[in-house]
Amino acid sequence: MILDGATMNEELNSDQKITESFLEVCRWAYICFTYHEEIGAGLKKIRGVAGEPRWRSRAAPYFFHDLSAIMQEYTLLQMAKLHDEAETYGKTNISIHYIKEKLNWNRDEKQAINSIVAKMTEFYKRIKDARNKVIAHNDRNAYQDNHRLGCFIAEQDNEWFGCLEELADRVSQKFLGVPYSLSEDSFATTDVNEFLQIVEKGIFSAR
Repeated sequence: MILDGATMNEELNSDQKITESFLEVCRWAYICFTYHEEIGAGLKKIRGVAGEPRWRSRAAPYFFHDLSAIMQEYTLLQMAKLHDEAETYGKTNISIHYIKEKLNWNRDEKQAINSIVAKMTEFYKRIKDARNKVIAHNDRNAYQDNHRLGCFIAEQDNEWFGCLEELADRVSQKFLGVPYSLSEDSFATTDVNEFLQIVEKGIFSAR
């Protein structure tokens, strides 16, 4: 099949639009992850003897615990959504599988993309049950049986985001002609540090 110039431009523009949307989805997942990680690390610096936060008795004793759980759950949901199939129930999803299956890759590029997606999928297997039964749904048996749903070794989530960044960069360079970095496209770390400074000053000025 021979495509005319207009048709080729339409396909190119479509790939570019999908790329821009995909990068935004990746960026949002990374921001959520960064907030969760940085706030957790920052609060450890405010902790006192035996790991107990010095602010527990006087400053929102349950708030930071609940906030951490909320951020963890929401972050895992954003990560899990990136593993949705390219299409479900006739609807198209912006996911790593859409990127792998629907965009125009040559053979070598396709092989590299498949390798990245395979690595990411190994991590997703560890959180899939949690996503399906307690994050996206309130599965009765999961709540009543109180079984652990999903676990992973420290740093495996960071490795997943490393793969996501590599994938995002390949997509960006291919269809937008520019490199892409998740960390350089986010001010999340800076904002969290400013927030924690305000929290710490407020807590200890009240002592």
